[in-house]
Amino acid sequence: MQKQLAKLHGQLEDTKIRQKGTGSVELQRQLDLARARLAAYEAKPVPYSAEELQLFQPTVQQTAAATNTAVRVSRPLPAGAAPLIAEAHAPSGQSTGSSGSQVRPKP
Repeated sequence: MQKQLAKLHGQLEDTKIRQKGTGSVELQRQLDLARARLAAYEAKPVPYSAEELQLFQPTVQQTAAATNTAVRVSRPLPAGAAPLIAEAHAPSGQSTGSSGSQVRPKP
C-alpha cells in the first residue's frame, strides 16, 4: 500500500511539472482518495464496547399479558340494557324492540 501511495504521489508530481497546474485538482482528488483508502486498510480493529456487545445478545420479549398483572373486574349490566344488547346483536333489518313485535323481511 505504501508503494502504491508513493507511486501515485510520484505521478502527481510528474503531472504537475508537465501541466503546470492544469488538471492537478483531479489528481489531488485521486491522491486524497488513495490516502483515505490506505488509512482504512491499515486501521486497527477496535473491540466492541459493553453496550455494543449487549446488542448482539438475544433478548426475551415479554408480552403485555405477562407483564400486566391487573385483573379487570366485570360488573353486571343494568336492568334496561338487555333489550339494547339483543337489538345490537340482531342481524340488520330485524328489530327486537321493547314492544315484542318483530319486523320480518318480505320473501
